[in-house]
Amino acid sequence: MQVRASVKRLSADCQIVKRRGVLYVICKKNPRLKQKQKCSPRNKTSMRRQNWRKRRCGAPYKSWKQR
Repeated sequence: MQVRASVKRLSADCQIVKRRGVLYVICKKNPRLKQKQKCSPRNKTSMRRQNWRKRRCGAPYKSWKQR
């Protein structure tokens, strides 16, 4: 699957589908033409998750014995 900033139909058989807010191009006759649109997260919940991951990964690791 190709990940691109903008997707477009490369053949007449390609279909553009939107699933969970992400644009996909699906081609059943030629599966090599599959594409996915890479987009930055715009909703607040996904931004919160990213910030939580950054804080969690930046914290020093403690094993269960040190707690």
